[in-house]
Amino acid sequence: MNPRFLRDQAAFEAPFFYRFADAEPFLRSAVAAARRRALGVCHSETARHNAAIAASNCALRTIGDRLKVNDLNLSWNDESIRLWADNKASKCARLVRAGEKLEKLQRFVESYGLQWPRSGSNHHSAIARIVSDRWWRRQVKVLQRRTIDQTARDLRLVHRKGEVYCADWTVKQRESQKRQNRALLESLGAISDEGDVYTLAELSDLSTSKPDIRRGELMVRIRGFEEVAQQQGDVGLFYTITTPSRFHPMRTGKGGSVIDNPAYSGATPRDAQVYLNEIWSQARAKLSRSGIRCYGFRVAEPHHDGTPHWHLMLFAAPDQHSQLTATLRHYALQESPREPGAQKHRFTVVTIDPAKGTAAGYIAKYIAKNIDGYRLGIDFEADTHQNTSSRVEAWASTWGIRQFQQIGGPSVTVWRELRRLDADDLSGDYEATRKAADTADWAAFVLLMGGPTVRRDSQPIRCARWLEHDAQTGECIDAPFNLYGELNSGRLFGLCLSATSEYVITRARRWAIDHINRLTQVRRSVSEEWDELWRITGTAFLASGPPLATLDLCQ
Repeated sequence: MNPRFLRDQAAFEAPFFYRFADAEPFLRSAVAAARRRALGVCHSETARHNAAIAASNCALRTIGDRLKVNDLNLSWNDESIRLWADNKASKCARLVRAGEKLEKLQRFVESYGLQWPRSGSNHHSAIARIVSDRWWRRQVKVLQRRTIDQTARDLRLVHRKGEVYCADWTVKQRESQKRQNRALLESLGAISDEGDVYTLAELSDLSTSKPDIRRGELMVRIRGFEEVAQQQGDVGLFYTITTPSRFHPMRTGKGGSVIDNPAYSGATPRDAQVYLNEIWSQARAKLSRSGIRCYGFRVAEPHHDGTPHWHLMLFAAPDQHSQLTATLRHYALQESPREPGAQKHRFTVVTIDPAKGTAAGYIAKYIAKNIDGYRLGIDFEADTHQNTSSRVEAWASTWGIRQFQQIGGPSVTVWRELRRLDADDLSGDYEATRKAADTADWAAFVLLMGGPTVRRDSQPIRCARWLEHDAQTGECIDAPFNLYGELNSGRLFGLCLSATSEYVITRARRWAIDHINRLTQVRRSVSEEWDELWRITGTAFLASGPPLATLDLCQ
């Protein structure tokens, strides 16, 4: 090969790899994929080589155009983004102090591909955001992940024969973020006013943040809805709704091959999710006007090319399920109903037959695939035996897609708060509701709360929030406003019993958060002081321990 050509090609590539050094693995992956695709087009060796070089250069140019936004480089690492965000927040603060118009500030923010903060008629909170380096840093991190992942989709890297569901870079960034989050949780601790000390990681592992707990709770609720349907004689239906062809960068060819989709419009997974939300919103409005009530669960998951689709497990009365299906089908096929494959694939429905399997069994694999891959086996969408749940989770996190949504039924927050109470905290029907929650009987809980289709404001128990005040001084203990000057909705403290307007406190302890080493030292020093006091007086006059609520842990 011509040495001069090789030198020229190296000179062309070098600036890209230098400028976007922090995303070098992504660049090399894109270049390699572009060359492989080009090699299959031409026949002669020379033509194939030239086509491969041209394709790789086009890929580099595309990446360069996408990742460079004015003076912002979307391949930067966290530290570089932090410094850049601090600079932009300071510049916005100077513009605000100089009395610049809101329109100029908005143009400045949007020049970097960021959305102006939504604040309604109150622009003070929007301004408070744009002068915050924290806001800029978060927005740029989201823009970075979505831009690189969408670039990978546009370059046709994301599909079952390549990087399934999302780009490899996206998965690595998400895993790195989760490790950083875990390290932070382990370095911070919480101390209660009774002296109990835990790391935030320990507390997190007791909540639905832990995948197996989250999966277990979802399956309990799904099984509970099925039991309610059996008691009420309702019919179970399993729907799948997908998006039109314009949302898919890839399509399946002969023999299971993956080929480019010429109808692709460049839409992102976020655009596709918005489209599906609009379909569901229109369908629910129509069903409500028709007096049709349904309940169940919705799961959003990606096709192999990263385009989302929905699975809905819904229950409805026998005389309403036909109209429910017709309504969903109408809105699912409202756009491009005659495109190839639309009638067959865009909307499917299966009536759940108890003789063949339970409703929970129908949806269990989709729950597992989207959480931790528990006993999943082969992933037919990805065409692999490997556990792809981490890729699905990275995809959902990157694009801000809500994976699971309960449809109908009572509040799960009420369920969780009731499980904090003891048997003597409530009486009568309220105690029966608490017992149902405590024994993980979602079906009984649903019926005691008024049924699966009752309105939330008509349910007998609701969540209660407040801003706590000091009883003596009247001073607000909780912050009445958030970081951006918006009114705080209050802290969840318990439940409100609708019949008596009585409040039941489920969160009686107050907690202070600080570095775990500091909290452990505080707890040890206080314990030593009380041990010494015990030794001197010989009297355990306060068996419950020292009044730690009076300690100033922020000194």
